[in-house]
Order: sequence, then C-alpha cells, then structure tokens
Amino acid sequence: MRPEPSSRHPVIVAFFIMATVAGAAGLFFKRPPGSIQASLVHPAAIFIWNAALFFGGLAVLIALALQHPERSQRRFGVGVSFEQVGMAMTGSAAILYAVAAYKAVGPSGAFPAGMILVFGVGCLYREGSILWQIWKATKALKAEGADTDGER
Repeated sequence: MRPEPSSRHPVIVAFFIMATVAGAAGLFFKRPPGSIQASLVHPAAIFIWNAALFFGGLAVLIALALQHPERSQRRFGVGVSFEQVGMAMTGSAAILYAVAAYKAVGPSGAFPAGMILVFGVGCLYREGSILWQIWKATKALKAEGADTDGER
C-alpha cells in the first residue's frame, strides 16, 4: 500500500517552492529591519527558522520527485522518508513564523498568521498521516507473515 503522493497536488508543489526560496533568502540575505523575522527574539531562532524552511521545503521537493509513480519501489520509500522529514521541518517553521507574526503585528495580523498556522498544522498532519499509513501497512504485513509462517 503506497501513501498518496503529494505530487498530485500542484498547489502543494508551489507552496514548497516558495518555502524553499523564502528560507534560502533568509539564510543568505540580511533581513530588513521591522520584518517579522526581526521580531524573533534571538538570532539563532531566525537561523533555525530559515534553515527549517529551506531544508524542509527542499526535502519535500526531492520527495515529490522520488515518489513519481514510474519510479522504483525503493526510490518511493526514500521519497516517503524525505517527505516525512520535510513536512515536519516546514510545518514547525510555519508554526513558529505564525506565532512570531501574530506577536509582531497583533490582532490585525490574525488572518495571515492564521493562514500560515494552518499550513504548518497541515504539514504536521500530513507527516502524521504518513506515519499512520506506514504503521497500518507494517501491521498488515506482520499479520500476513504470521498467517503464512505455519504453512512453511
């Protein structure tokens, strides 16, 4: 049983391209004063956020390429692993950003911060659903193996 690849959703691909570009811009260029990033208390938090956004987005994009239906089963498995890591990193970065944006802007930023928060929660939900599907498949394979052990 294969998890449904995210590559079937072009909007998801666009979001992760944007996340990767935004993370790269944050890692390699100086942040402007007054930006949401500047509202993060510690410079290490800014670096961690940008790195998670960049590497998480990049991991998901690699995963989408590896999960193409015409790829081998082995590459598909590696792609699923990349997607799990990327979704966890990008989701965490998005949630951190949403909280920072709301703190920096206040109630007037509730809608955009909420959208980013929902994206982050959606990434973590996707990562959890992959884990759930892997657990179900492993359980089914173990049950099938237990059924055939007596026939050998």
